[in-house]
Amino acid sequence: MSIISVYIGYIFIGLGLLSLSKNFLLLFLKLSSKILSSTSLRIFFFVILGILIERLIFLPTWYEEFWRVALVVILLLEAINIVISFIFPNFINKRTKVYEGQIGLLARFLIFLFFIILALGFLFRFYIGPVTTSQDCNSDNTIDVYCIVKNPEDLAETPDNNYLIISEFGSIEPLGEVTPGKISLLDLNSKKLVNLPINLKDREWGDDDCEMHQKGLLSPHGIDLVQRTDGRYQLAVVDHLNQESVEMFELIKRKNWELDWKGCIKPSKDKYLNDVSLTKDGNFYVSHMYDRNTGYLDFLLVSLLKYKTGYVLFWEKGKGFKKIKGTEGAMPNGIAYDEEMDILYVVHNLGDQLVAVKPNENRLLAKINLSGPDNLILKDKSIWVTTLDHEILDLILECGVEYITCNLPFSIYELDKFSLEKTQRISIKNSVFGLATVALPIEDKIWLGSFHSDRIASVQIN
Repeated sequence: MSIISVYIGYIFIGLGLLSLSKNFLLLFLKLSSKILSSTSLRIFFFVILGILIERLIFLPTWYEEFWRVALVVILLLEAINIVISFIFPNFINKRTKVYEGQIGLLARFLIFLFFIILALGFLFRFYIGPVTTSQDCNSDNTIDVYCIVKNPEDLAETPDNNYLIISEFGSIEPLGEVTPGKISLLDLNSKKLVNLPINLKDREWGDDDCEMHQKGLLSPHGIDLVQRTDGRYQLAVVDHLNQESVEMFELIKRKNWELDWKGCIKPSKDKYLNDVSLTKDGNFYVSHMYDRNTGYLDFLLVSLLKYKTGYVLFWEKGKGFKKIKGTEGAMPNGIAYDEEMDILYVVHNLGDQLVAVKPNENRLLAKINLSGPDNLILKDKSIWVTTLDHEILDLILECGVEYITCNLPFSIYELDKFSLEKTQRISIKNSVFGLATVALPIEDKIWLGSFHSDRIASVQIN
């Protein structure tokens, strides 16, 4: 969502509320009449309107963004009003007197309703351009797709750089009934899935009373892979099927890569988890999105009002969970911890923000506004993050409910991990992939995952 669009939406809500007052409308009409009666003021405002319209349509695809189209129409109507005042100067005064005599309760309510509907458009619509829903599995000039997975929400790279570990997301309440997914392994050379066995081993990296799901099933969400101080590779998986838990595995190379289950940790029952970031000693940070009583209406209200719904937790062996101050926000989502710099990066998905904090000092280091950011990848001196260049209502109206893959526009950002300043942005629309959640650069490609898709994708790094 454009920050400008949000502010304009709030302005129209304010105008709607003020329009219920007869005195405000009378004042507005008198002020408008006074402006249109002055030649110099008419010329001044006409020039200003022209400059604003030019600024709004400077993008070649300006007509694909609701807020730009709506503002252009409103400004054009005002410009036409000024032109009419030049041609028929007496008409404006006569029209104002007529309006002043007709500002009854019904008229004020209709004006209020007009402003509120307009405000909702600014707040809940963004992209109104063409959208495709891919039924086939053909790549295009921008993106290569591989239709071999379901909902590849998060990605990690194996230590030999030859495989992708894929979290095939199931679902999460209240967006749907929790269903199983799985952890998969993609061969980057053959572009095919290979077997990734999961072996049940002794509990070593979790709580003593935490058991794996009785059928060995997972509904994975965020994942993180780290090389421990003892040299072993630990994979953490946020799981929604095992009553909200963080499942711990050792990634080990025998004949091929395998996962040994090493334990799990469960937070209190009121938590809904999203992403996880490990430390080298096996402790971890995990994002708590929202409380269990959250519903669809809450999502809409949070996206509108940006109030805080969750925060990041830190788990330490033998001590349990504690809340990290300074991480509160509107639906905390992707997180990444830079252990060398002691910096925790946190995405507030519905707050349209990425922040960098010192977790042990309750200190904000940097922040950047982004539209619906999701998972984070720390690599070298950069942070890679995807954003959704659309709104919730765009998804419902353009793709419906029973979509397989919806190719709404998104962007890939590379940010400087010290300042969060933008290094590059790749914007993608009208393509064969959408609803991107993660961007993982490997050599000359960026691998992309999605929370709702039948494919994984890659784009070439410029």
